[in-house]
Amino acid sequence: MDRLFLDANVLFSASWKETSGVAELWRIEHATLVTSAYAFAETVRNIEDEEHRARLDRLMRHVAVLPGERPGQALPRRAFASGDR
Repeated sequence: MDRLFLDANVLFSASWKETSGVAELWRIEHATLVTSAYAFAETVRNIEDEEHRARLDRLMRHVAVLPGERPGQALPRRAFASGDR
């Protein structure tokens, strides 16, 4: 099964309106949608409208939230080496 990482921009755009093209990601079969706790918090922080927030809540029922490092914490150097996966 493939995993698709959704950053804050994708989460925000998908939850902006029901007909958002980005929301098509939620219809991909055999894929797990994932995001980080930081990306989710950043999305929530930028939503002001209750209807928009409700759409995000519905979408997030189908997204795994990965635990992550604190914002601003440096990544290990090897994370930037070419070919590392």
